Amino acid sequence: MKNNLDYYRHKHGLSMINLAKKAGVRRNAIYDMETGAYMPNTEIALKLAGIFGVGVEDLFQLDPADVIQVMEPAELLPSGAEDMEGMESYVGLPVQVCEVEKRLVAMPPQPPVWELQPADAVLLAVRKCGGKAEIQILDYAEKMFQKRLLIAGSDPGVSVLLRQLRRNGVDAVAIPRNGTQALDLLEQSMVHVAGLRIKDEATGEYNLHVIRERFPKGTVSVASYAFREAGIVIARGNPKGIMGIEDLAREDVRIVNREAGSGVRETLDSWLKKHDVPARDIAGYETVETCHMSAAWQVKNGAADCCLAVKAAACAFGLDFITLERERYDLVIRKRNLDNPGVRALLNVLCLAAFRRELEGLGGYDASISGNPLVRGITFTGSTDVGRRINRNAAANFTKVQLEMGGKNPSIVADYKNLDKAADELASAAYALAGQRCTSISRVIVLNNQADEFENLLAEKTTGNFTVGNGMNPDVNIGPIMNDKAGKDIMSYIQGAKDEGATIRAGGNQLTGGIYDKGFYIEPTLITNVTPKMKVAIDEIFGPVLAVIRVNTFDEALEVANDTKYGLSASVFTDNLRYIYRFAQEIESGMAHINHGTVTDGTMPFGGVKGSGLGQFSKGKTNKDFFTQLKVVYTKYL
Repeated sequence: MKNNLDYYRHKHGLSMINLAKKAGVRRNAIYDMETGAYMPNTEIALKLAGIFGVGVEDLFQLDPADVIQVMEPAELLPSGAEDMEGMESYVGLPVQVCEVEKRLVAMPPQPPVWELQPADAVLLAVRKCGGKAEIQILDYAEKMFQKRLLIAGSDPGVSVLLRQLRRNGVDAVAIPRNGTQALDLLEQSMVHVAGLRIKDEATGEYNLHVIRERFPKGTVSVASYAFREAGIVIARGNPKGIMGIEDLAREDVRIVNREAGSGVRETLDSWLKKHDVPARDIAGYETVETCHMSAAWQVKNGAADCCLAVKAAACAFGLDFITLERERYDLVIRKRNLDNPGVRALLNVLCLAAFRRELEGLGGYDASISGNPLVRGITFTGSTDVGRRINRNAAANFTKVQLEMGGKNPSIVADYKNLDKAADELASAAYALAGQRCTSISRVIVLNNQADEFENLLAEKTTGNFTVGNGMNPDVNIGPIMNDKAGKDIMSYIQGAKDEGATIRAGGNQLTGGIYDKGFYIEPTLITNVTPKMKVAIDEIFGPVLAVIRVNTFDEALEVANDTKYGLSASVFTDNLRYIYRFAQEIESGMAHINHGTVTDGTMPFGGVKGSGLGQFSKGKTNKDFFTQLKVVYTKYL
């Protein structure tokens, strides 16, 4: 170690004692540093550099002769195409290094090499047996290989996964291997993750059958990656007129094949066997490429007329494609590696919408199944459309869901004496929180014999009971709409009701001027002369809008109330005990209220049916059923 500490100390006129006080160390530490007997730690070096106003490298430098040349034994990753004797040609080349389960794995450059490969070490020697090698670490201090994730697989879309991992601070390396080779490496603990597509021709099942055969039960986790289109990559415009796999046997068609063990090779071999076509009849059958992209490149540069690959490889080079099958690609991880920070980041990335969008943008991918096998359950409150997508994605891993979604909550008024009370409660149930709660009443279904009186009372409550404004004002009981888009959507429903022939009995306007210009405020709106087929009676509006529908009988009222894709909450106001029992029995909703609005109790189960809910009800006793797992135990005492 060379240092200029003595030079800078004298230049600034400091004694050893004064410098020691400034740096917070003892005097003899300064002496030992100047004589080279002591090497300061990072904190002290930074303090000293700050005192003199110079960089650490101005004070201390490693003599080139002192740089440590670290030699380490490593496991040399098989190339998939060469034996260990052939790997001797890589000696002297740079290699990337990754630590997998406390073993150093060295990865030679991956073909085709179209750019200089990143390197952590240089390969010094290769043993002809056992896959052992000697490497020289280039920068041992960094030890980046200890944090690196190593993925084996053949899917070209893994590049998207790597980009997303980098954005999340994880360095990962992908090596092209077919599914069989990837599982071999995972079995040998030479990679963290193995990607595969291996089909059981007898059952049509992908991947799980071979995983069960090769790994003891409970030792690996399978993360869903994507469905992808596999088929024939052909030149743009299909000049050879190739229409299907049978055309590969034509004399004027030359293919480039994939290596034995790859999924697309199995597809070709299966067809040849099924149709009793000898492999020798396929021109180019013995010409092998080791990944989808390199095979497609041979079609692009004219070396072959076609190849079997995934659609993304054809899209990457602007080639045409004939789909043969939709296949599933999964990632396999040993459970003992699930706590690895890189693995956890990978599983989280699989759940990101950004990852799915980018992967599907490559062409030929359906990433709706991608997800994290560690997620045991998903609880969600929001729209029915989003809930449906969550349920579809969760189903791929049999992940249980608890979904609380949209609603179009009805209330029936039938033969009820205290109409003023009903109008008061229903106005509050409709307009509180500006109608922006999932259990808000948005439809009132009233029998004709009480409709006129009830509509008059509702109009009075709508105009007289509510003050719209800043929610921080204690005199205000209706605040703004959540955003401008939602406000404009609500106003379009109000205008649409008018256009369809309904009557705006009260409200119906956006408020402007003063405080109202600082948000989107809408008057509580009562709409009458509504029919069950109007949009205002069908769609969830999520705003301060209440529609009144007149019917002749209680049977008709129940029919209209249930004529919706939703089923969250409903209420009835009646003095007729028979109506009450029928309502409780026949209404299609998760929660039913008798003679009051739809305010819920925090200790009671909460949830819906149809498009409003799925899974165990939240809150109350049933909520624990979602967060726990039922187990039945039989014990026989002798």
